Amino acid sequence: MQGFRAFGFRRSVGLPLSIQKLTASARVVHVAIPSLIEAVVSEMLRPMTEPIEVTVDAGAPPAEMEALRALFEQAGFEADVRDNYMRLSAGDLPWLVMVTAPFSTFVTAFAVSLGTNAGSDTWTAFREGGWRGARALLTGTTTARGSSDGTITVRDPDGPDVDLRSVIPDEALRELAELDWPAMRSGRLGWSEEHGWVYMDGRGTGPAPRRP
Repeated sequence: MQGFRAFGFRRSVGLPLSIQKLTASARVVHVAIPSLIEAVVSEMLRPMTEPIEVTVDAGAPPAEMEALRALFEQAGFEADVRDNYMRLSAGDLPWLVMVTAPFSTFVTAFAVSLGTNAGSDTWTAFREGGWRGARALLTGTTTARGSSDGTITVRDPDGPDVDLRSVIPDEALRELAELDWPAMRSGRLGWSEEHGWVYMDGRGTGPAPRRP
């Protein structure tokens, strides 16, 4: 199998953003969020009582870190933002944001923020419109960091690290719901324009598995 670098990924670049603008978007279009859906999401988020760990590149301006913290908190998540990601490369590099949290939980929160029917299947909700939450997360992070060149990495304790580049197209975000997540319990998942979603684990690198 080819190495992850062969698929156009840079190891120094990561990928996470926020949910706040989703809620703002819902208010703008006057989307009503049923209390039942809110209850479902609240139950899913119950284990996440501790602050979410958010790491950015060392030396990030305090104003950007505060903007990220506000982005997450307005979405209902307490965020512990720290600039302790050290890079080996020098020069003007793209920004990096890493979030440690269950990826599917974020997806559900995005869907609810947009007034999407969460139902009982996280990925069904994502497929039916929740993917727009991921787009809002990327947009909000880009605004907070003051640049359109960067990556958000969601480090899922029970799944792969998911890299979301700021320039990823909507179609790629929709495709996340079509992947076989149970088959990816570790490793790394990223997207490239040439290869689409690529999965890397200890066995090698190749196209991300699709759900049956």
